[in-house]
Amino acid sequence: AAKPPGTPVEPISAEFAQLLYLQNQRTVPGEEPHLPRHYMTSFDEIAAMKYCTSEMSSRWIKHNLDFLTRIYPGNARLDSSNYDPVPFWQIGAQ
Repeated sequence: AAKPPGTPVEPISAEFAQLLYLQNQRTVPGEEPHLPRHYMTSFDEIAAMKYCTSEMSSRWIKHNLDFLTRIYPGNARLDSSNYDPVPFWQIGAQ
């Protein structure tokens, strides 16, 4: 049910608030040891596949232990098909 206007907002615990905040950061997996934990990276599927199939895959797995990586469909996908997420899941990306 909706709260009436003017109802005070209950504060969120600091620990819970830290779980909710993510900030996107352009980076290369494995080259961000100075970034805070709330940073995430986003790659299209074509760029991400290059990292999955190269010698950088082990660095990316380590990266994904500490940071969230989001993979989205590439802009070259003109039909309504979906990309295969399994290679990205195997290295810890979402």
